[in-house]
Amino acid sequence: MVETIGPKLLVIRLAGEAGLSPKKIATLEYLGLKKKDWAVLIDANPSYVGMLKAVEKEVIWGPADSEALSILAQWVHLGQDGLKKLEAGDSSALPKVFRFHPPRKGYGDFRRHKGDVGKDVVSLLKKMA
Repeated sequence: MVETIGPKLLVIRLAGEAGLSPKKIATLEYLGLKKKDWAVLIDANPSYVGMLKAVEKEVIWGPADSEALSILAQWVHLGQDGLKKLEAGDSSALPKVFRFHPPRKGYGDFRRHKGDVGKDVVSLLKKMA
């Protein structure tokens, strides 16, 4: 089964486990975000958006545009075949979880503005990759 790229959201975890309720920790694990500075691509459907709103103080998210997908493809070292698959709409070439470094020159305003940040998620992704 080929997984196609429809409207996807890029979600990045910013907070660790300290002080979180077990319910929020479980929600983050359901999303695939087990550790700080991990990122996932998820479908933009109502069930995922509800999960994101439950943990919006621990994560940021925004739409995964072509620029974000190209950064993710470079991060996992996809070859020319993988890039062609990605451009054709096949997201099976990408892994489920992306493990990033903390952002260069810090998080900046992302520590204060969490939740849905829109296109600004790509600027944080550039600092982390």
